[in-house]
Amino acid sequence: EDAKNISRLNDNTYLLYFYKISTIASLVVGGSFALSPISPLAISNDPTPLAQFLRRDFGLFSIFLLAPVQTLLASAAETG
Repeated sequence: EDAKNISRLNDNTYLLYFYKISTIASLVVGGSFALSPISPLAISNDPTPLAQFLRRDFGLFSIFLLAPVQTLLASAAETG
């Protein structure tokens, strides 16, 4: 019964908060990958230029592509 009630919600606040928090997380994670001299997640840091390029590329992708798309989705969820 509760699942049926949740599916009937017309309020987009949960979706709006999800996209806002996801945007902030993308900016933080992307910034840590783009600006960190060592990999934030790797157990062993591979000093090859390709590994550094891919790490920075992922960080810049998160900041300049993923976060703006999530911001647009948040504004769409806000307007309904």
